[in-house]
Amino acid sequence: MKQLRTNEFYNEIEFEKIFPPQLYENFNSELPAPLNGRTTIFTLYGRNALYLGAREMLNLTKRNIVLVPAYSCGDEIAPFVASGCRIKAYRVHPETLQVDKKDIEQKLDQNVSAVLITHYFGFPQKEIEIIKKICGERGVVLIEDCAHAFAGGFKNIPLGAFGDFSIFSLRKFLPIPHGGALVINNTKINRPNPLPPPATAVNLDLFLYSGYQAGIFTRGINIQDTLDMVGVKQKDLHGPRLKEFGGYNLGLSNVAKVLIAFIAKQKLWTKRRSNFLYYLDFFEKNSHKSVQPLFEFLEKGVVPLFFPVLVNDSEEIYKRLRDKGLFAGQPFWSDSHTYFNWADFSPLNELKKKVMVLPVNHRVHYRDLKRFLEVSDYR
Repeated sequence: MKQLRTNEFYNEIEFEKIFPPQLYENFNSELPAPLNGRTTIFTLYGRNALYLGAREMLNLTKRNIVLVPAYSCGDEIAPFVASGCRIKAYRVHPETLQVDKKDIEQKLDQNVSAVLITHYFGFPQKEIEIIKKICGERGVVLIEDCAHAFAGGFKNIPLGAFGDFSIFSLRKFLPIPHGGALVINNTKINRPNPLPPPATAVNLDLFLYSGYQAGIFTRGINIQDTLDMVGVKQKDLHGPRLKEFGGYNLGLSNVAKVLIAFIAKQKLWTKRRSNFLYYLDFFEKNSHKSVQPLFEFLEKGVVPLFFPVLVNDSEEIYKRLRDKGLFAGQPFWSDSHTYFNWADFSPLNELKKKVMVLPVNHRVHYRDLKRFLEVSDYR
């Protein structure tokens, strides 16, 4: 495809100045807890929230090793590295995606500043209360990665309220061009002050978002490929987005705030759960040895990010689907990042190659699901 140039579209319009402040000054009041509280700092992306939180955490603890889950994307690790932290990975049970508490305990030492806990696909980590207690006893910061979680909870406590601080990725759940959040629950951690995003950065994300919605850009492909199409070079897949405009230090745009204020959010949560249950019913009635749901049921209170399934080779199946004009699913975290030695976590590296996800913000038609099963059955 011919390279598109963003300055041909949006660079002359300053969308940030169009909306009066009264439209967005209380934009988060109807968001689920803990995002509706005063301790929330809104950022351009979830990775920005992690970077800003890690920087303040280092000032508090004076230690710089962070324990991170081995089942990881890389986007949640790069901000720690950029802030000056060192990384040590711990195990995650590949069958359940629950963290290995014993491995965390064994790796906690006097140099560890924090433990990152991820609620995969919106499903809560069942031992988070125990891990919180262990971290508290050892003076270690607990960080909740809620990039996959939104409006969810565990034992009637909102996800994101357990950690000393937590981060969210709003754009994964809301129809907005960007959006992240940092929730600080530990009063000893200082509040960072992200920078307002410049108009060019806001316009670029608006352009990309509009392109995905209109079908100009293909969902599921590497974001670097899409950025190349619009003439924006990004050297590091897992590094700061829009580095030339402020990268990790950027806060949420006024455009996104206005959109958040007017979105009918409860309908979105209901739709996600309904579509997840639809897929569960389909795979129960159409059991298939080559495609297995990663979760067998939907817990009360969970707002799922996707419907994940296990296949033989997610990249190969995605290629086959694309060749047939089907976009029923896409690979999830199939890239093996370089932040630690995958030979130490081979079962989780294999898992990265097998997970595909179906969308829950809309429903894949029954006919296309049947074809998805047919394409997945190959030798």
